[in-house]
Amino acid sequence: MVRMSNGGGGKELQELQVTVPSFFRCPISLEVMKSPVSLCTGVTYDRSSIQTWLDAGHNTCPATMQVLPSKDLIPNHAIRRLIDLWSAESQQDRHHPPEPAGGAAAVDSVSPVDLLRELEFSDDPLPALKRLADMAADATRVLDLAENGSCIPALNRILRRKEAAALAVRVLSLVLLVGKEVPAEVDVGSLVHLMSGADEGEELVNDALSCLIVVSEQRRSRPVMVKQGAVGALGKVLGRESTPPVTAEKALRLMERASTCAEGRAAICEDPAAVAAVVGRMVKASPAAAEHAIVVLWTVCFLFRDRRALEAVAACNGLTKILLLMQSNCSAAAREMAGDLFKLFCVNHGGCLPPGYDLQTTHIMPF
Repeated sequence: MVRMSNGGGGKELQELQVTVPSFFRCPISLEVMKSPVSLCTGVTYDRSSIQTWLDAGHNTCPATMQVLPSKDLIPNHAIRRLIDLWSAESQQDRHHPPEPAGGAAAVDSVSPVDLLRELEFSDDPLPALKRLADMAADATRVLDLAENGSCIPALNRILRRKEAAALAVRVLSLVLLVGKEVPAEVDVGSLVHLMSGADEGEELVNDALSCLIVVSEQRRSRPVMVKQGAVGALGKVLGRESTPPVTAEKALRLMERASTCAEGRAAICEDPAAVAAVVGRMVKASPAAAEHAIVVLWTVCFLFRDRRALEAVAACNGLTKILLLMQSNCSAAAREMAGDLFKLFCVNHGGCLPPGYDLQTTHIMPF
């Protein structure tokens, strides 16, 4: 609570109470984050606080105490947008009294239940969906949506309507971001379909990927995602030259999640184009994205020794890219996995490497 008073006349001014959503606070400093970044564990911190922690020589995540295979800091743009919206609204509330009901802020008086009911029964869902998006963009009210049991089913129905899908996915990504747990009824099939469309627009593809990343945090969701065609769709996203780096990184992260289940590994090994897309992105991506890529290849090629995957990597000149990764500024864990793959290809090069591939002329720079 912030209390302001006029010391001269003893007249108490307006008493203001500002409630900060807990997920806006850095777990280290407990202050509102100015530059939110995420570790590979998925926990978000303020950049200055986590950088100080890492610079002190720590190699664990402060919140989970997990050892960090990578110390890359990934900007969390979703949290950043929510904090900006919340900050702007808080400032406005301090300087302007609330508008009467029926004014420009009438949407604030509408309950989530009313909007969701309108969304369900209206022939034209766009007006209600736009108001719902305004509500979801308000950091203090998105929690109401996340805790409303009818929100996800209502959005699921809209995901199948092309004219409203983009807005529905945007709302869904915000709701899933702040929810305490992932609802089982999220329409994974529709999200995979929206993610795979080349003409859907990068923002929609990016939001769909964000939703699937949250959903796939639960292991039981990963086989479901794979059965809906996620691996092939991710291969298409990664294979498009127009895919921006931030979207490619999300796609590789999701591909890594898929590789943790038997169904996902089978789908990857059965799709040479998906393997080639992962290999292609490995050396032209951020360190975090490259690590996601090498984990996928290490899992299917080295850990499970699937010959189909080995042949697919060899066919797209994968060994050269593995060597390039080893020479790059990648993490120690990524370099170790790349080394495992290199040794494996050396042992199997007669059957796996393409004709004319000369290991003797391939040089590794000293580290």
